[in-house]
Amino acid sequence: MWVNGAEIDALASAAGLPIEEFQRRYVRTVGIRKSLIEYANGDCVFFDGESRRCGVYEARPRQCRTWPFWSSNVATPAAWEHVAGVVPAATAAGECRRARSPPSCKYLGWGRHSCLPNFLTRI
Repeated sequence: MWVNGAEIDALASAAGLPIEEFQRRYVRTVGIRKSLIEYANGDCVFFDGESRRCGVYEARPRQCRTWPFWSSNVATPAAWEHVAGVVPAATAAGECRRARSPPSCKYLGWGRHSCLPNFLTRI
């Protein structure tokens, strides 16, 4: 998960750690960018695979806040169908299942939801 300075500060605060210690434990440098450490399976270090919950949910970075509407997930119908099959927040038919989306939201195909523009303004 890519993170910027402000996100690192917020995550360190949420974890109850000084920024320098947080970065030593949980952040790696990739070229000129910073990323949270990930496990071999790709899960973020703060994702609890057993409970399926984020340990720093309120402070999660923008990349996490925009899931599942990443360009790679909405690039093709097949990619979106895969996401819809493994993520309860996404659906391939019917109403949007996003917790903060209005009940009137409808799936428009190819990963597009009628609530998407409004959803993105709230993250």
